Amino acid sequence: MDKSLDEIITELAEKINKVYHLEKDEAIKKLRSTSFFSELTKEENELSKRNIDDPFSIYQDEIETGHFTIK
Repeated sequence: MDKSLDEIITELAEKINKVYHLEKDEAIKKLRSTSFFSELTKEENELSKRNIDDPFSIYQDEIETGHFTIK
């Protein structure tokens, strides 16, 4: 079952909180400021069908290396 964008954002914010120790609002703000976020909103990437670890890994790549690849 596909998750809604809001569900994905919430799950990502929880993972960001655990890894980077940011409060939920700050985690969401940081997530929304990334290039990855625009890719997250595109249905053709089918990120809503993946385990949350996959989109988080892509987000983490951008945060830590400055770039990412959606496979």
